[in-house]
Amino acid sequence: DYLNQEVAPGVTRRQREDDIKNQKILADIADLKAKPAAAAAIKAEERAYKEEQAKKVSDEKKMTSLNEIEDRRTNIIQNLDIVDKMIEDKGTWEAFGSHNQDLERLVDSVATDMAKLQDPTSVARPAEVDMIKNNLVKSGFKNSNATAQQILKNFKEEVHKRADNAYKIRGIAKPGGSVRLKNPRTGEVVEVPVGMEGGPKSEGFEVIQ
Repeated sequence: DYLNQEVAPGVTRRQREDDIKNQKILADIADLKAKPAAAAAIKAEERAYKEEQAKKVSDEKKMTSLNEIEDRRTNIIQNLDIVDKMIEDKGTWEAFGSHNQDLERLVDSVATDMAKLQDPTSVARPAEVDMIKNNLVKSGFKNSNATAQQILKNFKEEVHKRADNAYKIRGIAKPGGSVRLKNPRTGEVVEVPVGMEGGPKSEGFEVIQ
């Protein structure tokens, strides 16, 4: 009959069709096996991408907090140095000119930054600022210039303690050195604190010596 006809030496039409069917079945089985593996690979890639993005966001938040802490620390120390120089030159009070008002403005700025340094949620309410100002100097300070300057020196030590504690409050590690990274495509080089290189790495940067 038709199916028993040979289509090749020793191979009937039936055998040929059966071979074709078997090959299709095997291909379908392989395809079914591959689909779960492909789906798992896609899910793994998606998970890795989400984790990478989450770390990037976390690193960016940490960097923002770190910059905030160090900016406030720097502002406070710089203003304290200016106040110290003003007291050295003209004391805590002057009968004429803007010396008194300038000193009060700087002290107020120091106290405001200090309030925000101590508490990341602080809006520097007047009562909070006044409490800090009580530990500083003010125009017309009754003690000697040397005493006023010693108060500023002691306050600087407190600033550094508060800044270090601010890292703990915000849940981030105090920076201990830095890491240099380079984008091999653009040649751009950046320097970030140790432990925060994840963000640049996700954008193609590589650590360099």
